[in-house]
Amino acid sequence: MKKVTLSILLIFTLSCICAQTANPALGEAPNPLEGLYQQARARAGFGLARQVDLQNLVNAVEADSVLSHIQGLQDFGTRYCFADNRSAVSRWIRDLFISFGVPHVELQQFELDGTDQYNVVATIPGSVYPDEYIIVGGHHDSYNQYDDPYLSAPGADDNASGTAACLEMARVMMASGFRPRRSIRFITFAAEEWGMIGSYAYAGYALENEMDIRLMINHDMIGYNTAAPGEWQVRLMPYEVSLEHSYRAQNITSLYTNMQTYFGELNKPASDGAPFWEAGYDVIYFFEHEFSPQYHTSDDTVANIDGDYCAEVIRASTAVAATFADMPQSPANLVVHNYGDGESLHLAWELSPDPAVSHYRIHWGSGYSDLADNYVDCTGSSYILSGLTEGTPYLVGVYSVDAFGLESMGALGTGTPFDAPLAPTELTGSPARRHVQLSWQPNHEHDLAGYKVYRSTEADAQGSLLATVPASDTSYRDQSVNGGLHSYYYRVCGFDHDGNIGPASQVIRSRPLTLNQGALIVDETIGGSGSTVFTPTDEMVDEFYADMLDVYEPQLIDLAKLDELQLIDLGVFSCLLWHGNDLTNISSAAACTDVLREYVGMGGKVLFSVYHPSTAFEMNAGYPTTFEAGDFIYDVLGIAEVDFTNQSRFKTALPLQPGYPLIQVDPLKSLSALNHHINRVEGMTPTDNATAIYAYAGEYDNDSAQGYLNGQAVGIKNDYALGSAVTLSFPLYYMEAANAKALVQHVFRHDFAELYPAEIGGNTPAASLSLSLPAPNPFSGSARITLKANDCSQNTSLKIYNQRGQLVRTLMQDKPIGVEVFSWDARDDDGNRVSSGVYFLQAKQGDQSLTRKMVYIR
Repeated sequence: MKKVTLSILLIFTLSCICAQTANPALGEAPNPLEGLYQQARARAGFGLARQVDLQNLVNAVEADSVLSHIQGLQDFGTRYCFADNRSAVSRWIRDLFISFGVPHVELQQFELDGTDQYNVVATIPGSVYPDEYIIVGGHHDSYNQYDDPYLSAPGADDNASGTAACLEMARVMMASGFRPRRSIRFITFAAEEWGMIGSYAYAGYALENEMDIRLMINHDMIGYNTAAPGEWQVRLMPYEVSLEHSYRAQNITSLYTNMQTYFGELNKPASDGAPFWEAGYDVIYFFEHEFSPQYHTSDDTVANIDGDYCAEVIRASTAVAATFADMPQSPANLVVHNYGDGESLHLAWELSPDPAVSHYRIHWGSGYSDLADNYVDCTGSSYILSGLTEGTPYLVGVYSVDAFGLESMGALGTGTPFDAPLAPTELTGSPARRHVQLSWQPNHEHDLAGYKVYRSTEADAQGSLLATVPASDTSYRDQSVNGGLHSYYYRVCGFDHDGNIGPASQVIRSRPLTLNQGALIVDETIGGSGSTVFTPTDEMVDEFYADMLDVYEPQLIDLAKLDELQLIDLGVFSCLLWHGNDLTNISSAAACTDVLREYVGMGGKVLFSVYHPSTAFEMNAGYPTTFEAGDFIYDVLGIAEVDFTNQSRFKTALPLQPGYPLIQVDPLKSLSALNHHINRVEGMTPTDNATAIYAYAGEYDNDSAQGYLNGQAVGIKNDYALGSAVTLSFPLYYMEAANAKALVQHVFRHDFAELYPAEIGGNTPAASLSLSLPAPNPFSGSARITLKANDCSQNTSLKIYNQRGQLVRTLMQDKPIGVEVFSWDARDDDGNRVSSGVYFLQAKQGDQSLTRKMVYIR
């Protein structure tokens, strides 16, 4: 056994809770974890049939044989993992397994600090499930912390006793002809005393190869004892996720041996069970009641081992291993539902695939403490459990049972019987074009008649009945909604055929996707103290960006004040200005990429001004970095590659496309020490479908460290699905305000076709409609057209005419819309390709109309 205080070569981070279970015989203090232990004890003690064959197998364990194994290991003088005889020790154990007739024995080699180490692995294959394993383990290395371990480390108790358990169990199983249904794999581990290196090596191998390990049984120091036979005790060191297994071991031990058991430290980190527990496997761990005073000394010899006591511990472990190896396969995926009559629960589970299962046993109780008091046997994969008390929560377990009465591990669930239907769960309200799509999980009451959907404009009010939905449906489309800054609140209740209405679901907030409420500023920038130019306050940043969009009268969302950004927060707005101009939390936008992808994909338009877009959206930490289809930054932003160095200096964004103003760093918001440049600006490369609109520039030569990024893109425009995005890798806040404002308004007016609120409220022809210029224009393949209607209640049409005024193509006829994106492939309504020439787009809503000219070249 490895002591936690040893210096070790490898340090593993282990999460554990240290507590000692009370041992009444010793007058120990009550264990604060006893309640948790009692819960698992109630679940573990069912149906352990005493089988004559198993008792005979257990009785075949001999104390003299156990002492012989320990003596043979002690005779090596030392089994220190760095001693020259480490290979000889492993081969000796291997040869002993082979002499017992174990059919598959091998050495697993691994390296520790430049030395070869060897686990010994011996397998009795399962007769039914050879690829399912019960691991029986104990380490074979030893240590002496007071003398030279290279010369003397007899390690009889620590841990020749654990290795002897593996050897003796293999001996009696082979001698008796025992054929387990699952494979039993005995492993003696090397280098446990140096940090459980051997068990970590095997647990890692098991994970990598997706081994189906049903249980790992660990033995570490099981031979020291001074008590009389009638007072023998052994500690089971439980692991939190395997408490049921430890209690099953406790009951098996009481059935097949004269050994008393109690629980020791929870989640023991310093022995070979821990690596398997950390890997997600269930673990049972046997550990002597009295800790050996010869631990890690030259006196840890066979003379201080109680052979009869050690053999009794091994008998207990033999019974545990054989029971778990032969245990029937468990049922799976137990689902417990309210039946709806006030006294019953409906249970359903997946049948065990094990042909040895004869029936199933259902246990239930109001808690773990009385779970064993009630049971009923049944066949099939469902059962109506009746006679229960309304409103009382029940714990229910379903177990497979074989012809011997041996129960599997249980499938557990909870449920509460009620007369009225339960509250529907997982209610969601997805924003969609001109409606809200509601959905929820189905109720399972046998007399469920349907659901009632309620809607309110206040979160605390139940609201009015919106719809009654039949029990066969778990969704509703609310089309009687108006897009705006207000929200709708929804609840759903189930009702039965007797008219009983159950409690309401959780309240959810939603509103339709209309994209007609103008501009929104999303503030991702964390406010600073204002003490330096690079730490502006939140108010300073808010004022700057509000001025950028003053003519659009924007709304504002501060991400720091939201628990989670949702599509309902964005979906009523046609355009966003998203800024992240601090270096405090650059990657916070990464949590919003799914929402942003959905928003842009449905027609939204976003101008991003952020430091390090690759970090902000993809949490990138290295340069240069390329992206690929499927990445948000590639698909939505049109960025294929980024580069950056700390030495690069940025001062000017050079426009690459007509209409975009020159942008320069504001000298009042920069440092003279940097020559009024700023750093932290990425260079970007657009995807094939995106367009670079600005280039990186500064006052340094291209071949200098500061000019390394000169010429790379710092602004990219990209169309994605129905929407578009413009991404700036420099912070607008640090640019000269006048030109920054000109850029923002150019993007909103020309790239996003956003109307001024004054225009919408006036009597101009553009008051109701906004029709973008076709892109590209002229075109030879297809042209993209965006049409926005500010009044979603009126029907709108979009048609294409030739120069003679003849109708060529109807793209939309008399439908209400918010924002729609169309593509014309130069075909008429009959599907024929049109001739090269000039064509006219005409959008019409009521008495308002807009026309755009487009040129097609074949």
